[in-house]
Amino acid sequence: MNQESTHVEQQDIHYISQQMGIAHTRIEAALTLREQGCSLAFIARYRKETTKNLSDEELRDIFQWADTRIELKERKQSVLNILQKKERLYPLLEERLKNAQTIEELEAIYQPYKQPRITAAEKARKAGLEKLKEQIVKARTTVSLPLSSYISAEYPDEKAVWEGICSLIEEDFVLQPVYHQELYRIQKRYSSIVTEEKQDKDPGQTYKRYHHFTCPLMNCKPYQLLAIFRGEKEKALKVQFSQPNQWVERILDRYPIVSTHHPYRKEIVEIGKNALQKRILPSVTRQLRTELLKYAQNRSLVVFGKNLRSLLLQKPLGSQPIVGIDPGFKMGSKWALIDEKGDLRDIGLMFPAPPQKEIQQTFQILDRCMETIPFTFIVIGNGTASFEVSQVIAQWIEKRNGHVGFRRVSETGASIYSASDKARKEFPHIDVLYRGAISIARRAQNPLSEFLKIPPESLGVGMYQHDIPAGQLKEYLAGEVSMAVNKVGINLNTASVELLQHISGISTSIAEKIIQHRNEKGIFKNRSELLLIRGIGEKTFQQCAGFCRIPDGECILDNTMVHPESYDFAKKILAYVQVSLHDYAQKSTWVEEKLQSFPTTSFCSENDATKESVEQILAFLLLRDGDFRDTLEEPPHQATCLSLEELHTGMQISGCSTNITDFGIFFDIGCESSGFMPLKIPLEKAFRLYPIGQSVELTIAEIDQERKRIIVASN
Repeated sequence: MNQESTHVEQQDIHYISQQMGIAHTRIEAALTLREQGCSLAFIARYRKETTKNLSDEELRDIFQWADTRIELKERKQSVLNILQKKERLYPLLEERLKNAQTIEELEAIYQPYKQPRITAAEKARKAGLEKLKEQIVKARTTVSLPLSSYISAEYPDEKAVWEGICSLIEEDFVLQPVYHQELYRIQKRYSSIVTEEKQDKDPGQTYKRYHHFTCPLMNCKPYQLLAIFRGEKEKALKVQFSQPNQWVERILDRYPIVSTHHPYRKEIVEIGKNALQKRILPSVTRQLRTELLKYAQNRSLVVFGKNLRSLLLQKPLGSQPIVGIDPGFKMGSKWALIDEKGDLRDIGLMFPAPPQKEIQQTFQILDRCMETIPFTFIVIGNGTASFEVSQVIAQWIEKRNGHVGFRRVSETGASIYSASDKARKEFPHIDVLYRGAISIARRAQNPLSEFLKIPPESLGVGMYQHDIPAGQLKEYLAGEVSMAVNKVGINLNTASVELLQHISGISTSIAEKIIQHRNEKGIFKNRSELLLIRGIGEKTFQQCAGFCRIPDGECILDNTMVHPESYDFAKKILAYVQVSLHDYAQKSTWVEEKLQSFPTTSFCSENDATKESVEQILAFLLLRDGDFRDTLEEPPHQATCLSLEELHTGMQISGCSTNITDFGIFFDIGCESSGFMPLKIPLEKAFRLYPIGQSVELTIAEIDQERKRIIVASN
């Protein structure tokens, strides 16, 4: 969306404020910054004082709401222009269209007028029956209507003329918003979604649980809605909305069409009932179905996005040699040894799993790798044969007295990476079958850098992402990736194009120019050198500089999250407690203690500074090297691998969160099957307590040997 089209009207800001429960002034401040060319990441980190501490997720939602309001405004104008051009825009219809609050409501109103053929009411209006309609509606006593005067080829008798008048009354009724709103309220609150199998249309029993399913709309879960609508699309399910008893009478009692003494009350009420059942009900049902599907898709997007961000932001194992294993049965397990920089040192094939079970050969290979470069970790993909291979690896580690850690990681997308242009460019002489093992090893060493090489929709987290339009999914996940990259930041002297292009203000072309500059001029010595790159002006520099770190540069602040625009302020804060930049660079304990006990109140009083601005700079200074992942817990080290038969109810076991959905959390518990914990807490809390990669102590609550299902509970 270009900058000219991002302006949001005050009434829309008020609407967004109501929907999100965030103060009008905070939303306006965020949108003003966006209009000024500031990125979401920049606003979230460096304009907290202006927005009163809006998070990146809140900012994303505000911007999405704003874009939706802009889209609604543009669509309204388009519809009005179309109807005006076709001479089908009547005052009541125009008012309804202008007052629509959502795209779904707008389209529901517009639906009957999309067809090229004119409606019965339009036909009656052209025949001049509007005058007779007004006489009936405004009548105080029964009047004699000259119906015969309007007999024509279109209306061959008085009955046809009367039906034409009724169509005008019905249209006026249909265009009254109160009846739509009331039916919408009733249906949303009291209706149920009812599904049944279409005869012989679901032979695979894919939708068995929905063959005879009824659930109040208010209680229907997003994943249920997605499954139901997919089943309907595949013609396996019949889907209906049930209506509460006497809903028509309830609406007309609450909002009478005419007074009880109106001479034509019986006829007008009958017209109203017909309109409710045949016109308004289908319209509201279509609107609700569209909204429910959109709600479920958005929920799925949010769950996918949170899982993706959690996956990307796992604490890396960092600079240590690792053996990565892509497990397999008959065709063997591919393995790769990488050094502390992630460079490939050796690669090969082993057969620890059935049918070969060459355990001694596997031990010899690992011993040889240890001689080549003493590695500290073995990482195994969690796909086919993972459990069997893990058992052998655990034996080798036990043999060496446990001085090597190991764990399983998601191998989803490894095959996609192996066959990609990126992999061919990185490893042109390595067979495609072996590249997956390299990717698995690097995923543990630096999850963010490695997972970025794979399309996010192929990473196997979240739920029902295939029910979301591809374009919408790609755009949303790209935003999540960018937020994750900017949250961590990058090393300006080592970052790849894949990382750089996600940094605030940096496009792919600018990222390539940064790489070219490094290759031709050498490493960056300070952040200001970014201004030497063609395409990076003052505005772009402002947006990107704080996210680009330079270890061992000319200024220690270039390796922090402190933005160059705040360097003088940061120096003043350090000087206030007698800390020089040289002192700060030494990473001494006494410096950290002085910053942690910084006298914020007196500093603010003496320097006309706000508490918020001082606390933010202190937080940046205390976060050494600017990478918050350093503060996270160490990734779990698995020590044992148990078969399903070795587990028992009540057993205490360690697990590692691998995926969070609306209905539960999946854990790798070192067994052939994942542990599953039904979700009994809010989703937001689940992501805080059990982020992907987090080690959790669990209890086996239930074991289903036949279905190989393990239910766990948190301790």
